[in-house]
Amino acid sequence: MFRAICRTRPATLARAFSSSRPAFETYHAASPETLRKVLDDSGKTDKRVIVDFYADWCGPCKTLSPIIERVAEDPALNVDLVTIDIDEHVQFAHQFQVSSVPTVVGFRGGELKNKFVGAIPEPAVRKFCEEL
Repeated sequence: MFRAICRTRPATLARAFSSSRPAFETYHAASPETLRKVLDDSGKTDKRVIVDFYADWCGPCKTLSPIIERVAEDPALNVDLVTIDIDEHVQFAHQFQVSSVPTVVGFRGGELKNKFVGAIPEPAVRKFCEEL
């Protein structure tokens, strides 16, 4: 029976693929140049951008990172995620006044809107993104 269904299936029901940009982008271990480009682009589209300043040795960062990624993947939030390793980009972290990790900075339309420090639960991260 399965073969019969497959053979009679019209070609118009074939799966369509889209080449448009996904609802969100993730830039892991990004450079300052990448962040500048993402923020410039978000200024043109009013998109939300979350920047996660982290360190590989940081325990709370390892707890927070998967939470942020799950929240950023929600297409309803329209969020791009940029992660920046503070050990590789010390001066850049200082520009954003990062004195402790994890530090998460939120932008909307290319402008800094809010930030938090430390690992927080998923509902709080979601609320943070929604309020940007």
